[in-house]
Amino acid sequence: NLRRAVSIVEAAGGPDHPNLGLELMNLGRALLASEDFTGARECLDRALDNQERNKGPDHPDLAYTLLAYGRLLLETGDLDGARDRLERAIPILARAFGPEHLDISRISYTLAYVEYEAGNVKRAQRHFERALESNRKLFGPGHRSLVGPLFGLACLSARSGDKESALAR
Repeated sequence: NLRRAVSIVEAAGGPDHPNLGLELMNLGRALLASEDFTGARECLDRALDNQERNKGPDHPDLAYTLLAYGRLLLETGDLDGARDRLERAIPILARAFGPEHLDISRISYTLAYVEYEAGNVKRAQRHFERALESNRKLFGPGHRSLVGPLFGLACLSARSGDKESALAR
């Protein structure tokens, strides 16, 4: 169905149709979920190219494609590429929706895992704490959205040998 949607949009308006980037991003995300990393990369490359040309460097659709691409690169072990795309997405969404938007929290959480995998404990901690604080502001102190960042912080504490702090989180 997503491949068909891409075909329909492309047939209607060619490779520069302004909605093509969004459809390619959706297909890329689906391919990523099915672990077709090559197909996902092809779609996300085309989506980025389309969105940068047709919507500009500050459009939220571009930020969501950068987020999807960052997740792809994290999954395939390209931590520098993942970091680059995720960090590029944050200011775009902050300008569009404000600095406390939920999707910025999600990107911070993903960046924390990039830094965790790269062994950058301080950076990972900073991103987990940012996601935790943002989710606390958005949802309150007892919301389930706090669990992921708290778990990440606990893993960092355990990794550094601070079992007491890990268990307290």
